[in-house]
Amino acid sequence: ICAETMVIPEQFQDHNILVVRMDGDGLAPAIRRGSYVGLDRTKKIIRSGRIYGVMAPVEGLVIKRAVVDPETKMVVLSDEQKKQPPYRFTPEEFTSRLVGRVVWVFQEF
Repeated sequence: ICAETMVIPEQFQDHNILVVRMDGDGLAPAIRRGSYVGLDRTKKIIRSGRIYGVMAPVEGLVIKRAVVDPETKMVVLSDEQKKQPPYRFTPEEFTSRLVGRVVWVFQEF
C-alpha cells in the first residue's frame, strides 16, 4: 500500500527497505513525530540498544528501542520518553514479530 510518494536519495534506496512515517513521539529527540523511517527487513538479528519496527499486540507496528535483559533473557522494547510500559518478548517471539531494524531517518529539526 502506497499512501504517499517521496523521493529517497539513491544511497538510501533498497528493495528490502520499508518506509514508514513516525506517528508518535516516544523516541524523540532521536526520532521525532512526522519523521520518515527506513526499516531494513533483512536485519533480523537482535542487537541490544538498536531501534526496531515490531508488530505489537493490539497496537500494530511500533518503533521502539530493544534491550536484552540479561537476567530474564527477555527482549524489552521501550521508548525514550517512558510514556508507555515496555513490551517484553522472548527472543523467539520478538523475531517472529520483527518487521525490521531502523537504518535511516529523515526528519526536520
